[in-house]
Amino acid sequence: MQKWRDLDGCAPNPTVTVSGITETSRWSHCQGGAVVQLAKVVRGHHTWFGSDLDPVPGEPDANTLIWSFFQSLT
Repeated sequence: MQKWRDLDGCAPNPTVTVSGITETSRWSHCQGGAVVQLAKVVRGHHTWFGSDLDPVPGEPDANTLIWSFFQSLT
């Protein structure tokens, strides 16, 4: 993440938030309005998040997150 932060000229310290089992570090105030973000799963399983297969309380819904990401590109 340091490499991306440096390439985009971001401030050194991220804003960190926790939602369920996801810890998100977000570097803003970057050159050209860029944002660098890392979402880290803590205590998750090796399954597709949001499925009925071995769910973990507080896990994100992977389908919704991926769709939201692609919609933000338009």
